[in-house]
Amino acid sequence: MFFRSIVLLSTSLCCSALAAEPATTFPQPTMVDIPAGVFQMGDLNDTGSRDELPVREVTVKAFQMGLTEVTWDQYQPCIDEGVCEDNSEDGGDNGWGKETRPVIEVSWDDIQVYLAWLNKKTGKQFRLPTEAEWEYAARAGSETTFSWGDELIKKRANCYSCGSEWDNKSTAPVASFQANAFGLHDMQGNVWEWVQDCYHDNYKKAPNDAREWLTEYDIEDGCSERVKRGGSWFFMAVAMQSSYRSFSEDYQRNSTCGFRLAHDADAIVASNNEQ
Repeated sequence: MFFRSIVLLSTSLCCSALAAEPATTFPQPTMVDIPAGVFQMGDLNDTGSRDELPVREVTVKAFQMGLTEVTWDQYQPCIDEGVCEDNSEDGGDNGWGKETRPVIEVSWDDIQVYLAWLNKKTGKQFRLPTEAEWEYAARAGSETTFSWGDELIKKRANCYSCGSEWDNKSTAPVASFQANAFGLHDMQGNVWEWVQDCYHDNYKKAPNDAREWLTEYDIEDGCSERVKRGGSWFFMAVAMQSSYRSFSEDYQRNSTCGFRLAHDADAIVASNNEQ
């Protein structure tokens, strides 16, 4: 199976970090242009993970992805304004510090509140990435177990056994490790990242584009289980595999899970044209 990239943006643009327009004074997310392309999604290495099968070809439109996971610096203003909830007695950071560490103790439901607040503040349309967008961005053109290859490389990420100073202890400040080929940091390790999609226990009948996968059951009866990707500081390296999937109830919060933003490329263009 071969990754076939249909590049609609130049190589220099696809990996350049573009800061959001400074509509407000609080720290805003830095977004990276992700080029359109086609990739093979799922268990490419025959690990026996049933929920990562069947492997299918997915076409992805150009979009933007957060350079890093959302940090406390970016999330705290929403708490300070009384919109987002402060979810623990120690301030939500587990005593590790805030600032440039990824926000934790946020549920999928909490993120919807933050997104509504952020979009009102900025006039943009930030959202969670879909599961297919997330895997495409994490692979960054690779078909290997991790974006950098099939073997774990020490000090390349933050996980239970990754060889970093934060392993099995705490989150690391974002961008503490080398970016992948798309210029994204911490797509593997540090914290699990919520994505938009409902969890399904296999890819049968999954769409062949990168939109959110909604079945008739999801629409009629709702979706309480949401997908998480990327592994975390507390989990073994296997959870960092580009195809690895996990899920939680949408109301659950813990110290191993945060999130990353996405934005449609055409929505960015439309927003800039209106200014």
